[in-house]
Amino acid sequence: MNTLRLLFALLVASAIGCSKSQETLGPDDRELVPVYAELLVLREQYESPASLLDSVTYRQKADSVLLAVGMSREEFSAKVSELALSQKVFQEFQTKVRMYLDSTKTKPRF
Repeated sequence: MNTLRLLFALLVASAIGCSKSQETLGPDDRELVPVYAELLVLREQYESPASLLDSVTYRQKADSVLLAVGMSREEFSAKVSELALSQKVFQEFQTKVRMYLDSTKTKPRF
């Protein structure tokens, strides 16, 4: 779980401090929106510093979500890290994730 927190912190720092690599989300980037959103929901459901079982369950479910779209954790992290290279693009991505979460509050995609 600490790895995920570190990754998230890295993404935020990258979004703030790095140069732009693209100006807007591409079609492939938009496909990451529901995946990222579902991982956030799972994290909220299963993240518990007091319970290793919850961490194991989270990891299994997260891997299932990623497997459903044909990605490994490493591939997903690399793609999100690439988005974070542009503050504008990453903000657009985050906005789309929020909109997705608002539109699917009661029904997970995966």
